[in-house]
Amino acid sequence: MGEVIPFVTKEEADRVAYAVGVIEWVTEKVLKGNGNFTDEQGEKIVEATKVLDQYSAEEIVLFFNRSQEGGKE
Repeated sequence: MGEVIPFVTKEEADRVAYAVGVIEWVTEKVLKGNGNFTDEQGEKIVEATKVLDQYSAEEIVLFFNRSQEGGKE
């Protein structure tokens, strides 16, 4: 079984990293009891979801694990 390399370009990887950051921010905000979002924030959440929906959970996890191990450039 070959290695899965989900993100071909740095731009693509940056988009995914940003989207993950948005979702983490939403999670933290909701866990603190604040589930109110502005329209602009809602649009960013929708966009982040669309970006992440393009990949499997495995692809995203592999990318972040590879990055922490000093992955390929």
